[in-house]
Parts: sequence; C-alpha cells; structure tokens
Amino acid sequence: MRVEVYLKPNCSLCEQALEWLDDEGVSYVTHSLLENEAWFERWRYQVPVIVVDGVERLWLRFTLDELRAAVR
Repeated sequence: MRVEVYLKPNCSLCEQALEWLDDEGVSYVTHSLLENEAWFERWRYQVPVIVVDGVERLWLRFTLDELRAAVR
C-alpha cells in the first residue's frame, strides 16, 4: 500500500494527519503543494489530502476513524 499526503507548510490539519499516521504505524510520503502548480491549483483549499494507492481517499477535515478505514 502506498500512502501519500499532500500538504502545505504551517497547516495544523496536516500536522494532525501526519501525527495520526505516525501513531498508527503507517508509512507515507509527503508532497508539498508548493512543489507543483497543478497540485496547488487542485487542492490548495483541501489539505491535507490523503491518497492511497493512487486514489484520493480523504481531504480537509476527517476523523481518526476515517483515516484508519482509509489506510486499511
């Protein structure tokens, strides 16, 4: 399973999502929206965005239970 997290700097929701992923022992790769104009245009108001195996599963506000279900 490949988990990718798209985020912006200084984003408290992003920091929470990464903390939850760490607590759950999930390996992930992060991508800053500032690295790619297309990502920024697509998701700038929706971070964090959690993509699992190429499928957008979660974005913006979600619960720990929703995150757990997405990465199972």
